[in-house]
Amino acid sequence: MKTIHLMLYRSLLAAALGIAAAGPVLASPIDDPAASFDVTKKFNFAPAGGVNAASWEYLVHTIAAAPLNNCGPFANSAPLPPTRLVACHSPTPKEGNADAAASVATTALTPRNVAGQIRAFGDVSVPPDKGFALSEATSGVTINGDRLMLNGQLVLTPKFFAFALGLASTALFDPVTFDILDSDTGLHTRGRLENIDAELNGTGSFTWADNLFTVDATDFAFNLDLDSPFIAAGERGTVDFRISGGIVTTSTATGIFAGLLPMVGSGAAFSTPFSNELTVDYDFGSLGGANPLVSIGIDDGGSARAIPEPGTLLLACTGIVLLSLTRRRLG
Repeated sequence: MKTIHLMLYRSLLAAALGIAAAGPVLASPIDDPAASFDVTKKFNFAPAGGVNAASWEYLVHTIAAAPLNNCGPFANSAPLPPTRLVACHSPTPKEGNADAAASVATTALTPRNVAGQIRAFGDVSVPPDKGFALSEATSGVTINGDRLMLNGQLVLTPKFFAFALGLASTALFDPVTFDILDSDTGLHTRGRLENIDAELNGTGSFTWADNLFTVDATDFAFNLDLDSPFIAAGERGTVDFRISGGIVTTSTATGIFAGLLPMVGSGAAFSTPFSNELTVDYDFGSLGGANPLVSIGIDDGGSARAIPEPGTLLLACTGIVLLSLTRRRLG
């Protein structure tokens, strides 16, 4: 029985502030269905001032069967700590497992600067004939303040890693959201300053780190939206990139991302320069009236699932809570 999934997960744990390198992935009929995800985001938030509170929100959840072995979901919100990690583990028979963890490390917390790193990562595997496994994790920082937070700068360094083997898949996301409350009228203005999503289905790998974008996959999707009207015009751009059947089928990019990824018809195994440091100078103008309350949400998260038996799909879906719980700010 293959142990690729165990080696990958141990490497993720050992590199708490790093990211694993992706490479060619080959599957054979005897491989366990397995998947790993790791989303890390360093952030440096520098508004004009006005920060008066910050908190860390997290969710970790794992589930494996058969027999059913559920951990969590553990979800909570707490005043921003210097460092913290929360983890979940659900073993399955014959060496399978589902693991998930969320962490935060704070390096600055002042009225004019909040900085640190958030991370969500996990791993699943199951023997080919034994049930399913799911792993879900999110980690996010919410920063609250007054009208001085209506303009400022965010420097973001997201790092993505995804791996899948056989009948397994991963999903990753990385949004930055805002909520501006007019305290006189009660009116909320909500939206996104940045949003990144990626999905990997079936055998393959994906890494975006150290200014390189590396993919070796048959079925993959990547979307990046940095096109908010509240961002400086010279920093905007979008990406819609898809691979299907081992061929690039969609490759559309605008603004600062134009021309960075392979064209439609290209092969699905490549590595290309693509900076993963994003600078966001934002200005909300007069939103929120005379007495605005401003909230910025910096989040990341992901899920992995291994479902070798088609008959277990419906049961597996009952354990998926990630998207409904972690995108609460985006509704």
